[in-house]
Amino acid sequence: TPRPANNEADAGAMTASQRMPDIGRAANCVRRQAGAAAAGLFFRLPFYGITLSGRAPRTLHQHAPDPWPGVPANGEAIVSGKFALGGEILSGDLAVWNGDAGAAWREAFHSFEWLRDLRALGGEAAHQRARKLVKDWMTHDGEWSAETWRADILGRRLCSWISHYDFFAAGTDSAFREHVLTSL
Repeated sequence: TPRPANNEADAGAMTASQRMPDIGRAANCVRRQAGAAAAGLFFRLPFYGITLSGRAPRTLHQHAPDPWPGVPANGEAIVSGKFALGGEILSGDLAVWNGDAGAAWREAFHSFEWLRDLRALGGEAAHQRARKLVKDWMTHDGEWSAETWRADILGRRLCSWISHYDFFAAGTDSAFREHVLTSL
């Protein structure tokens, strides 16, 4: 840790980063923001989708079970159209897709970690609700956006989809399964 300068001679012995540590942090912040802006432009270009084209797998060959248990009562609420996530409660599908929630709610929603609650509830209603929400998400948010495709949210969503694929994709038509696998 740098010691504080006692006089001008000591100040000259300190490095620039020791005298002004906030400049280095500010420069790093600007670089990150510029990188994010450039990535955003790239991911929005029409040819970016071409770089992702290719054959999707026909099925998931490996399945990693979700290590955390779901809460059936939360699953019941989701089936009834209430999403209690990130300290907020939204009701109805329109509210979900209109973006009427705060950042913490949206982050939790787009992570799909709530799939474990639907799975814990079990039953046909939970299965259908999970499938509908995945399908609606692919329709509304399947294209890149800075918020929903942020690395931490994307990673959590991928883990959730892979862990619960057999739950929400079971018994669905091949077009839906292909759409999910292509999205993955």
